[in-house]
Amino acid sequence: MFSKVLNQSRTLTAKSCTKTESNALVQQILKVFNSSATPENILIQEDETIQHIKPYSDIPGPRAIPILGNTWRVMPLIGQYDISDTAKVSFDLHKEYGKIVKLSNLVGRPDLLFLYDADEIEKVYRQESITPYRPSMPCLVKYKGDVRKDFFGNVGGVVGVHGEQWKKFRTTVQKPILQIQTVKKYIEPIEDVTKEFISKMLVMKNAQEEMPGDFDNEIHKWALECIGRVALDTRLGCMDPNLPPDSEPQKIIDAAKYALRNIAIMELRFPFWRYFPTTLWTRYVANMDYFVEICTKYIDAAMERLESKVVKDEKELSLIERILASEKDPKIATIFALDLILVGIDTVCYSPKSIFFKVLLLCKYISIP
Repeated sequence: MFSKVLNQSRTLTAKSCTKTESNALVQQILKVFNSSATPENILIQEDETIQHIKPYSDIPGPRAIPILGNTWRVMPLIGQYDISDTAKVSFDLHKEYGKIVKLSNLVGRPDLLFLYDADEIEKVYRQESITPYRPSMPCLVKYKGDVRKDFFGNVGGVVGVHGEQWKKFRTTVQKPILQIQTVKKYIEPIEDVTKEFISKMLVMKNAQEEMPGDFDNEIHKWALECIGRVALDTRLGCMDPNLPPDSEPQKIIDAAKYALRNIAIMELRFPFWRYFPTTLWTRYVANMDYFVEICTKYIDAAMERLESKVVKDEKELSLIERILASEKDPKIATIFALDLILVGIDTVCYSPKSIFFKVLLLCKYISIP
């Protein structure tokens, strides 16, 4: 603004200016210098902001005790929080301590910081560099980096990986993902799956127009069918009304649920699994091995289809086929699919569950003729 006014003053000085023009220019200059955007005021505001910054130690949160720290709070029997229900733990922390909460002194892991203010969350994300560091899922890091280093090698994917390694993998797969033609290619297939799911819901209703008790698992089937269509380039058959418990789709769902819903237990309680194979860790590894096996199976099949396909235009290729066509190592596509399925099933499930819940609440207060 000031530079614009300065340029105007130079222009008017170079020529003969009228009294009206001169008065207008003076008013603009006064307006600029009387505004709160002057350098002096900006410095004062910044100084006041710095003075109001509190130290990290002042962040509220549960107080730790000697030796056990805060780990005792998530232990069975004596603990304050049931860590298997992380949503309730988060709700309780917010209710007791406010918009920012610190859970510190956890044995074997860094502090956990909870933010419940959308504006502050935005600030955190905007402060990240092109190689963000998000220390999460150490059990997955151990699996990828130690237990199955024979498979992953130096390619860790995007989940549980940070820094340059994360940036390199993301750069590799982001081009086909972010292209608009890729998104358009999956609109119709996902719609078809969703229509099948809605038809299935109509059949599942009981006499009271209610869904069955295992409806959560049905939503997981829909989510897996959608993700499998994108990540594995195939229909897995999750919409089959007579899907047996030992079927491949149900095993994938069970493995994903177990892997994700026990991470908090392994990470926040005493991390014995880091030193010897506990029952929880052994089963976690078995589930992850099953993921690797399934993803390898379907990516190999996609590779065979691609080799026998006559491609005239890149737009004809699916997401996985584009990655396979551009990368020499098919393992890139396999790890990409693994990460999508591992964290995608639960994530996708929460959307319809939230919608159903909100609709249910609305129905209590709105009469539908």
